[in-house]
Amino acid sequence: MSLLRCINCDIRVTRIKRHLLANESEALRNVFRVWTYPREATNSDFICQACWELGNAQVTGANSLVNEGKPGGHHNICIGCGRSILKLSSRIILRENRTIDEGPIIDIISSWIHPRQVNPMDFICHACRQLAIDATQQDTEPTNTTSQPEVLSYDDTQDANHNNPSLNPLQQDHITLLSIRRAAATPRHCVFPNCGNVERYHVPDQVRSRVVKQFNYYIPRDARICSYHAGANMFHDLYLSTNSHDIFTGPLRTSGQPRGRLTARSAAFPV
Repeated sequence: MSLLRCINCDIRVTRIKRHLLANESEALRNVFRVWTYPREATNSDFICQACWELGNAQVTGANSLVNEGKPGGHHNICIGCGRSILKLSSRIILRENRTIDEGPIIDIISSWIHPRQVNPMDFICHACRQLAIDATQQDTEPTNTTSQPEVLSYDDTQDANHNNPSLNPLQQDHITLLSIRRAAATPRHCVFPNCGNVERYHVPDQVRSRVVKQFNYYIPRDARICSYHAGANMFHDLYLSTNSHDIFTGPLRTSGQPRGRLTARSAAFPV
């Protein structure tokens, strides 16, 4: 999981004051190389303001807490998304009584934070843990899903070429819905517009179903979401956002059935 976060305490620094190590003194960079070992602190890494103050105190000899453990400007941070878990539902990752089923979940989380390693004091918030669970289930899903109809399969070229006069209208079906809107089916960015977070995860089917039923907004399977918006519960904002379209295109195919045309019901509840 690639996030803009503090190399020392792991808090997300997208919206808080941060310092680029390349702009700091060699003495301060050496402090963070020691504190973050075995991870390698490079000049392209950032530190938050709180860790910057701790590091400078260490350089000047004013920090008396260094020997009591690794200093960190922030604690109780989800290692998945870098948010504080003080007001979030969370759990420790390496539990003593963890089951064998938790192994693949821990592997997914480890891949997110590589080369950092999961340690016994790391926590994960509920939203990030659910994303990890969904990732393990997607890895184990069979490739032949004949029991599930393939409804509304989109890609960016369909959105871009909808009004292209050179496109044969018989090659694709489309319908314009007055009350149901959808996101663009692209994995290149978060489903929320103007989101600069670089991580992109599948939106769980149960979330997609809830959003279309509660907010009349369909999120295609090809769409992606970042960990912040996955846990922020702001799906009600999508209907009137710039990433909102009322034209549904794509073939409707069901296992064992010939090609059919889209209906309002199939477009509204395709999950």
